[in-house]
Amino acid sequence: MTIRRLCLGTSTFAAGRQHPDKDSAPGIAAFADALRAGVRMVHSAPKYGTQPAARQAWEAAGCPTDVMHLIKVELAVDVSMAQTKTAISDVLESSARNLRADRLHALVVGVDLRRTADRARLVDYGALTAFYERCAETANACGLVDYTFGYAHSPGQLTAALATDAIAGAAAQYNSTEAWPAVFLDRIAASGRPFIAIAPLRRGRLVDHDATDAHSRLRALRWVLGHPAVTAAALTVSSRAHLAEALDAAQHPLTVQQVRDDLRYWLAAPVAHGNRPI
Repeated sequence: MTIRRLCLGTSTFAAGRQHPDKDSAPGIAAFADALRAGVRMVHSAPKYGTQPAARQAWEAAGCPTDVMHLIKVELAVDVSMAQTKTAISDVLESSARNLRADRLHALVVGVDLRRTADRARLVDYGALTAFYERCAETANACGLVDYTFGYAHSPGQLTAALATDAIAGAAAQYNSTEAWPAVFLDRIAASGRPFIAIAPLRRGRLVDHDATDAHSRLRALRWVLGHPAVTAAALTVSSRAHLAEALDAAQHPLTVQQVRDDLRYWLAAPVAHGNRPI
């Protein structure tokens, strides 16, 4: 079911840290409609302040039991194991409480670029691999989450995450203007790992507002979903009108050949042949 390849982003769909004065009702209504339509993946984090609104939408949709929650956390590469355990436990426990979920599907762990004091570690393959290993070990031992996914800001980070056996999936910003993850997608698919495309519309900047039909308006989303290695595309819907267009686009992805034609220069990059870019 192609609709299940949509993941509901929650950073700005309702009032929260980024938009405290936003009217939450349209976003909650759209979220609930998405769940009723069959969308079953939700990407959230306590820091956004919108998890309670996501719970309201889940309740309005009749409390479907098969919703998969992806919980995002970002940590500095150079934090200690004790700090890692505290941060991950806090994020998962807060999320389970806010969402009223007995079990969370995956922790999506990424590097906090701003809070990493030792900047050299951001480009150190060994340090990055150890970071993902440490986070996965901590998350997998806590008893609240089934899997740990690695979120990557760069090819080097994604290379390190994929080299970590305990990392069960990958996530990165991926769209037609930030297409670098494409050189990894076939490799990710061959490993049997899921890939979550974050910001497929680049937070609205890739919506073609001059287009006269929904297919053209959201071609960027159809492009992302045209690659078979993309498990789901995470986007925020703040109204029922936005949701209707996203559901329609999800059911009409571009062909694999169209996507590969657009990606031919990226796919020819050296990283596609196994180098470790940092």
